[in-house]
Amino acid sequence: MKDNAWYIFWGFVLTIVVLLVKGLNTNDQLIVAISNGAVVWVLFLFILCMHDIYKVIFGIVDLEMEVGADQSDGEDYTSESPEVGQD
Repeated sequence: MKDNAWYIFWGFVLTIVVLLVKGLNTNDQLIVAISNGAVVWVLFLFILCMHDIYKVIFGIVDLEMEVGADQSDGEDYTSESPEVGQD
């Protein structure tokens, strides 16, 4: 997870640099095309990092549900909650 945070940080830094270069060279079509391609690759990296974070977080939650959770230990507070529409 720590690596994902660094990938996302450096991806943002790279995106800022690419957008600055693109903004300074709007007349050169090659630089604009390379900038667009670089930003698409960074977006793909962000998607991969978010997918990895999703898998890790939900893997931990599933592990906790399987290992230490006993459904009979929890208390039911639904009778103490107010009815819908009452003030």
